[in-house]
Amino acid sequence: MSTFIPGWYLIYTKPRQERKVVGSLAGLGIDHFLPTIKTVSQRSDRKKTIENPMFPSYVFVHPNTVNELFAGQDLDGAVSYVKFGKRKAILAPEVIDNVKIIAANAKNIEISYDHFSPGEKLIIQKGALAGLQCEMISYKNKNLALVRIELLQRNIIVDVEAGHLNAQLSVKDMTCKTY
Repeated sequence: MSTFIPGWYLIYTKPRQERKVVGSLAGLGIDHFLPTIKTVSQRSDRKKTIENPMFPSYVFVHPNTVNELFAGQDLDGAVSYVKFGKRKAILAPEVIDNVKIIAANAKNIEISYDHFSPGEKLIIQKGALAGLQCEMISYKNKNLALVRIELLQRNIIVDVEAGHLNAQLSVKDMTCKTY
């Protein structure tokens, strides 16, 4: 039997049930995080700004006890924890910190499922996203910074001024661990 390790886990939810799961987690007093981004939706007569989950069907959760861990998977709208094999994946704190920084400063970002070839590794030195690792890519005929979230197999594309970037000397892998 494996022992419980407190940390950030990822709950996979039914489609469009993220807010329902977040409400249930809040009601139980369990730490959680649902990063959102604002998108503009064109209606027939107007444009409307909508706040959507950055990662549809996923909610980050930080249970502090084994009871909270089990309560998280039994919520209405939750499917299961993300696992590697039979083990629940625990995200590195750096991944959560990076997602929080991006979500708090999400102005010119785009979430992409496209596969990108590795680009030049850089560190964002200035601005709201300072300290994040990124790669330079060419996307839609523009040079943009790509922040990879490997666990979710998604890419966050950010428009960063060239003066805010600096070459990175060493790359630290910030994905996740399994227990």
